[in-house]
Amino acid sequence: MKTSLPFSLLLASTLLFVSCDRCHTPIYPPWEYHNTAPRYVDIKPEHRIPNRPPGLCCWVSLATLGYHHHIKELYRIDEEEKGTLAYASNVREALNKRKVKFKQQDDNPRWFGGCNDDIIKEAIKRNLGCVCGVREGALGASAHAIIVVDYNDKTVEYIDPNTCTVWVASRAWWDINWYGFAVFVEP
Repeated sequence: MKTSLPFSLLLASTLLFVSCDRCHTPIYPPWEYHNTAPRYVDIKPEHRIPNRPPGLCCWVSLATLGYHHHIKELYRIDEEEKGTLAYASNVREALNKRKVKFKQQDDNPRWFGGCNDDIIKEAIKRNLGCVCGVREGALGASAHAIIVVDYNDKTVEYIDPNTCTVWVASRAWWDINWYGFAVFVEP
């Protein structure tokens, strides 16, 4: 039997029934566009630096926080680190080289005991925003860096540098896809 639903509706209907691969907990919806959501860290649209090839998501996220907090040392970090992969050690080295105050938590795969989210809670409580990494397949084919702007028991609001808009994810989705990397900068 053929369906008369348009492809976009079929795609949307499949997104409503995403579940955790391990425990099959339903996650609906896994994310939603929420540009006008009230958020704890309000980063102005003009401060949001868009991602560019070859995948500078972590560097443009740090530049975005630089503009938000008026940290001049970060204004061009995306251009200056263009050829550098954003591994935790490279991010630490780049921030130290610029003498930027920051706090960082390295990757912590869940099979080593889970991820501690205290660093995100601290960044949000201090109204700073936090660059975090999500694993491959969460928001695309490869791992991706985003800026968390609100974080609570039910949802996580973040700016995706690919769209420069605010999105909302369920904590269930977040707890599955965040791999532990987090860094925030201090003005």
